[in-house]
Amino acid sequence: MLFNAGYALETASSVPLCLRHDELGQFAGRYDGVPFLKEENVAHLRELLLRLGSGLARSNCQSCAVVGSAGSLAAQQAGADIDSHECVFRANIAPVHMYGDRVGTKHTFHVWALPAVTGLQGDVETLQKIQEELVHYALRAENASFLLLISEVSAAKALEFARSSKLPAGRVRVVHPMQLATLCRLFGPCDWRHRVPSTGLMMVHIARQICASPPSVFGFDANSIPFHYYGPQNDHVCDAVRQDRFRGQGGVHNWQAEQGLLLHWHAKRLIRLRLPSGNFSQIPDTSECSKTSELLEVHAPIAEMSGRYIAQVYGVNGKPVFERLPQNKHDVDIILYYTMCKWTARDIDVPMYTGFWVLGASQTLADEMKLTPGRATGCFAMAFSEDFRPERPEQSTWKVMDAQIARVADIRVHAIPSHQH
Repeated sequence: MLFNAGYALETASSVPLCLRHDELGQFAGRYDGVPFLKEENVAHLRELLLRLGSGLARSNCQSCAVVGSAGSLAAQQAGADIDSHECVFRANIAPVHMYGDRVGTKHTFHVWALPAVTGLQGDVETLQKIQEELVHYALRAENASFLLLISEVSAAKALEFARSSKLPAGRVRVVHPMQLATLCRLFGPCDWRHRVPSTGLMMVHIARQICASPPSVFGFDANSIPFHYYGPQNDHVCDAVRQDRFRGQGGVHNWQAEQGLLLHWHAKRLIRLRLPSGNFSQIPDTSECSKTSELLEVHAPIAEMSGRYIAQVYGVNGKPVFERLPQNKHDVDIILYYTMCKWTARDIDVPMYTGFWVLGASQTLADEMKLTPGRATGCFAMAFSEDFRPERPEQSTWKVMDAQIARVADIRVHAIPSHQH
């Protein structure tokens, strides 16, 4: 049995790790600024807690590994080391399939949050797909899954999943809001909407309370390139800048302050930071990124590809997207983006991925994004480039397929200065 309703895991300061339905009246008015605990939201929150339950099984975690998603894990190859720990914590959408050598496969506890607004994710349909994928990953944990609620919208969405049995009883617990408040007091003020601790930092905080010994912390190097261990290995610092990854999702998270707190905990021997170089990476030089234009001009022998391409607010595979709007002569949207072409070698039945930039139909990408939000693995394109970069588009070489042979095409791309937009 994973959970025992009569047992509630608590911190040393007697703040419960998880929120219980019978606390809502008792602690009324004590959670200043917590939006989902407003009086008008309490009834739905109580139903959510009753549906999910609040007790936790006693865990026998003598040793723990907390796994972030930093790109430095790709080179660290810490999978065996991570899996050697008795309990392993993972967060949000952090794939292990095909990445076992980097991050291991054991999955004891899961910490996650439900995004409540589209933000850089795109439209509402894409957001819903991401939310469903988060639920899917959360339920993979062998023991407990801890849900962080930040807003009344995310609480309402969690209740919707619980009512439809997508969040089954006994599998998920809601983290007590005072746990987040504790972190806010440690590294800086929070306002629950525009500045909150990251899910990763909360995961370390939870592990410190559950584990019998200081947890080993992997993959929290926020300035590493590539940014994620599962991202394109040719990731570029300007991609991270454009997608607001270095600023902590548009400034919602303060990576510098969080890393400072992790170093403090490490010095106090409350955690064991496992960094490949012994320290966090330095903030990379981003001076080249200012050269990126929001508007590109494409000249191609195929008229459908020619025209002006406008930078979009969302990214694909962690890289920017440029779209050419329909023209009078051509009613098809054409888009320039980065795909991780998925293919299977003849001699081994294992998916392989090759990354390159493509010029292709917008609808093709839209169909992919509905299935895998933020990621594209298609291989079809009108033209492709292995060396395109938005900061220096003039230096790119573009090719087309001719009878299964890639041939260099007379396709030229250049940036249009802002004063000419």
